[in-house]
Amino acid sequence: MVSITGVGWLTKDKYGVLKRKILDGYPDLRSFYSLLRQKSVLLYPMQSWGRFDGISRTTCLAGGLALFDAGITYSRKKKQDVGIIGTNKNASLQSNRNYFKDYIKNGRTLARGNLFIYTLPSSPLAEAAIYFGLTGPLFYVSCANKGVVELLDCAARLIEGKNTDTVLAVRAEKAEAVAFVLAAKEQTVTKEICGLEEAKEILKKACGVREILSTLSTINK
Repeated sequence: MVSITGVGWLTKDKYGVLKRKILDGYPDLRSFYSLLRQKSVLLYPMQSWGRFDGISRTTCLAGGLALFDAGITYSRKKKQDVGIIGTNKNASLQSNRNYFKDYIKNGRTLARGNLFIYTLPSSPLAEAAIYFGLTGPLFYVSCANKGVVELLDCAARLIEGKNTDTVLAVRAEKAEAVAFVLAAKEQTVTKEICGLEEAKEILKKACGVREILSTLSTINK
């Protein structure tokens, strides 16, 4: 059996976590990053934050909120067997465009190599895994309906196949994201939000992040 133990989300001006029932606003992602540092949701600075692309930033922010909601702590030196998987609407298309536009404009010697790092759709997940110390399975999921049910199913299969006991699953865009922590029921040390099947039933028609958020309000009332 697999349970949902934490959910965190953000839009362009609001954020929240489900189990702890926190909902608040913020002016921009730079301020939001500082706010989460002050609230000890992000437990230490992200050294590469300045060069992150937009999806890497929302992936890390939503991921941090979901881990916080699930009661999972981390540190610079602590590694833990937690997987991370993710999806989004257009994979790394925008990052590829940004890289090649810069290459055309500046040429081989002056183009910014740091933009190349984010031309893979798994790069934002890798940044989050490095920061949170996650050593479990990591991959990008190309979901047919761009929703989260397929993403949650993939996470559940990792747990049921004994690849890991816990998975952070993230649906992230440049300005909004939602993240779920899934765990094997017997490994759950904090109160669960709901079972996987209940979450899938509620979310089965939600494709975009905003649709997902509108349906989450029916969970854990």
